[in-house]
Amino acid sequence: MTSVEIRINDVLGAEPGIAAVLLFGSAVRGRLRPDSDIDVATLFEHSAIPGIEERLALRQRLEEAVQRDVDLIVLNDAPTILAFQALRYGKLIACPRPRVYHEFVMRLVTEYADFKRIRKPIEDAVIRRSVLE
Repeated sequence: MTSVEIRINDVLGAEPGIAAVLLFGSAVRGRLRPDSDIDVATLFEHSAIPGIEERLALRQRLEEAVQRDVDLIVLNDAPTILAFQALRYGKLIACPRPRVYHEFVMRLVTEYADFKRIRKPIEDAVIRRSVLE
């Protein structure tokens, strides 16, 4: 576990209702630059999803811990594509409630598959239109 991951876990480990924490983006791809932010995805138990003020306070605590800007997303209400990308390309660094995490993953994969099925004809039409023009 990297020092950034340890610091993130130190902050989020005490957070009530945390089900899982993922690190994603440049920090996982090994492309972290001095000006890069840290992308953190959190999953909460349904009864513990934080409001906007709690999210801002949590982000501030994370930024103080890692000494960088933090882009914090709450997977419970993130757009399907963003949540799927965080899970697909991210690194699970904490999972205190695996049942909640696994149920979320199964639901998200189903939503993403449905979304792709709806999106495919639209993408094909856009490609055909751009080729014909």
